[in-house]
Amino acid sequence: MSPDWKEMRSLDGKSFLEDTDDPSVAWWDVYIPKDARPRVLETIDNAIKTKSMFDLEHPVIRREGTVAWTHSRAVPMLNEQGEITEWIGAASDVTPRREAKELRSALAERDTLLAEVHHRVKNNLQVITSMLEMQGRHAGDERSLNALKEACNRVASIAGIHEILYQSRSYAQVDLMAYAHKLVPHLISFYGAQNRIDLTIGGDAATLELERAVPFGLLLNELVSNVCKHAFPKSGTGHLDVHLEQTDQDICLHVKDDGAGFPAESVYRQSPSLGLQIVDVLAEQLKGKVTFVPEKAGTHVKISLPKRANTPRD
Repeated sequence: MSPDWKEMRSLDGKSFLEDTDDPSVAWWDVYIPKDARPRVLETIDNAIKTKSMFDLEHPVIRREGTVAWTHSRAVPMLNEQGEITEWIGAASDVTPRREAKELRSALAERDTLLAEVHHRVKNNLQVITSMLEMQGRHAGDERSLNALKEACNRVASIAGIHEILYQSRSYAQVDLMAYAHKLVPHLISFYGAQNRIDLTIGGDAATLELERAVPFGLLLNELVSNVCKHAFPKSGTGHLDVHLEQTDQDICLHVKDDGAGFPAESVYRQSPSLGLQIVDVLAEQLKGKVTFVPEKAGTHVKISLPKRANTPRD
């Protein structure tokens, strides 16, 4: 470069940048994008004034016209009087590193945004729950009160999924085991059965994407609520086992108790209970299958659903 940087005397572009074989004053338009020029010019002016190294990462226009990034360095050549006679330097292609940095930044911004979304959804659902609880305090009869309480649990089960996503910072998949450990004890406590129901939660680690985790959570809510309300009448005690099983194709949820049980599966199918109707609707939404597993005592409900979304069912 000339002492004042107005003329580029030569540049070997190495097939990355356009070559400059003859001195040119048009290098500014050839190599530097317009939006990068103020910062490059400021660095040039400072290097000239201080007679120090030019050192800057900046965008450049590649040989084929696309924009890339280089780390450019140039040192001033001085004569015996200490005056700059020219600048000699080199540049390195740092495009992959810059793109990786920008990608990491974009991912961090996305994660922050998603965390805020899940946090706000959870908070909004908790507001809805509080409103339902307030309405329940003014319910005129026990049936209406119970209906509002169950609605609260359904909303809370959705809020719990968003809370797990927010806390885990993993927004693609919901940890079903962690969710079961959060939801099921809450339901047992809600129905005042913590001293009557012995609980076991276990099985395989399994995950679902948010779109399917929400109906799964509602389904688990209905099955466990049904156990708490009906499996152990007259303050009876017993055991509840919530078990997750993962095969090559399916995720299976087992909810098993040793309580009173259903007289027959046909009775379940004909039941007017809203909760049991919701179980069927949610299982269908998940392309799952509801099965009553024969047991000597109690009820064993198995929900099988495809591990992957959009998997066709036979």
